[in-house]
Amino acid sequence: MLTGAAEATGAAAPRAPLIEDTLGWILLAQGEDKALTYVSAANLSAPKNPDIQYHLAVALTRLGRTGDAQARLEMLLGSGATFSDRAEAEKLLQQLKRG
Repeated sequence: MLTGAAEATGAAAPRAPLIEDTLGWILLAQGEDKALTYVSAANLSAPKNPDIQYHLAVALTRLGRTGDAQARLEMLLGSGATFSDRAEAEKLLQQLKRG
């Protein structure tokens, strides 16, 4: 299973934020709550990476922590950072504001 192999890779390189982020993003796509653990760890290791911050906001949203997600997105988008999912982040923020 892809998840098992990805988790084994994450365990082998626990301080590699891009690996943790990728693993978390895969787990999130599969509906796994433990995705938040990996994306949070990636964010702690690379707090200025806007892609990881966006992934964390998505994970928080999916787990019902919409206030945390909204605050993170407002901070991220307010920073002016450019990243590949900026349009999606803006859309998610608007959805969260509408409730």
